[in-house]
Amino acid sequence: MAGVASLCLVRPFPTIASEGSVATMPLFPTLDALDQSLAAGNINTINRKMLLSFAAPSVQFVTKNTPDDAIPVGSSKIGGAPDLPKSMAWPMRGPSSAGKSEVDGLLKAVKKYPSEPLRKEIDAKTILANRSAPLAFLLQLDLAECTKKGKMDADFPTTGHFYLFYDFVFKPWYAEGVDGGGFRLIYSQAPFAHLVRQPPPDMGFPLYDTLAEYRNQLSSAVIDPAFSYTLPSSSSYPMMVRYSYPRQPPHEDWLEKNTYIPSIGGQLGGWPYLIQYDPAIDLGTSDAGMGKLSGDNFISEITKLPGPIENWVTLIELTDYDSPINDFNGIYLVMIRRSDLKSRDFSKAVFIYQTD
Repeated sequence: MAGVASLCLVRPFPTIASEGSVATMPLFPTLDALDQSLAAGNINTINRKMLLSFAAPSVQFVTKNTPDDAIPVGSSKIGGAPDLPKSMAWPMRGPSSAGKSEVDGLLKAVKKYPSEPLRKEIDAKTILANRSAPLAFLLQLDLAECTKKGKMDADFPTTGHFYLFYDFVFKPWYAEGVDGGGFRLIYSQAPFAHLVRQPPPDMGFPLYDTLAEYRNQLSSAVIDPAFSYTLPSSSSYPMMVRYSYPRQPPHEDWLEKNTYIPSIGGQLGGWPYLIQYDPAIDLGTSDAGMGKLSGDNFISEITKLPGPIENWVTLIELTDYDSPINDFNGIYLVMIRRSDLKSRDFSKAVFIYQTD
């Protein structure tokens, strides 16, 4: 598949106030601040004007490892147990094709490298892959708290909660947000008074097999949302069609100089950090009835499809967060068509897992 993987982080970062504190201030809270930073990076006026035309607002997930019982019900957080409306059932998946593929791989591995622990894993995962199972809870967002930090994309909801669940046992590369699928994005406008913290059910296989406390859940971290503008990376659609490989966009060095901060757990909206190329490309070309494109004509073909490709929006991204045990081993992206975002139809969102 054509495209250039990029490991540069396309995210403005907060300044850490002191050791052990939560980051308090985004680096680019205004377009002027972003422009000044680009100018300091020796990017000329014409290129700065072009880049600023692509600047997208985001809410950065500044995280702090916190015991779940110390996080108020309804607060934005990663991991722990979700605070769901009283009547809401725990999201489930059906039999997993990703799980069956993983079992096939394990069977090949155990033939080559016999191992009793591996045989036990195969036995457990074979059963689990062929039945329904609970999805793991990843994140909840108090959208009123998040979006009051700055002027977000006008199509994003500004009230209620997002809840994100995913098959963290088998980790499918791609999942649709439908009943029985490998992930679920739930949008709820239930008032705080109707939210109840729900302990995770047994996932059928330990998420962290050596830590009983985290058998069925991720470690918890509170999110302190911080508003900031973001720019597209060289792996994004608008940069790929303007600066196809081996050309680089004018802010490539500027992007490389932004240092990764592990306590940033991801973001709501904005331009995402990409390990592989922009998933909106494959999603948009599929909507256009063209399927996956590759080869020498990749760039010329996707250049013809700005409508269906740019209709796909990155809603949520998870990368890393302040956790003593977490290893996402990649990034998680929730993508949605802008048309579905406007109509609040989150059942049509998709989940993309990228790793290198």
